[in-house]
Amino acid sequence: MLRDDKMEKQGVLVIGGGIAGIQASLDLADRGFQVYLV
Repeated sequence: MLRDDKMEKQGVLVIGGGIAGIQASLDLADRGFQVYLV
C-alpha cells in the first residue's frame, strides 16, 4: 500500500482527445496525476 506522504507526482500521457480521452484525463488529474493529452 502506498502512503500519500511517500508518493511522487507521476505523469500520464493520454493519446486521443475524444470523449473518452478527455474524461480519462480529467479523472487522472483529479487523482493527482500530471496529465498530457495529445
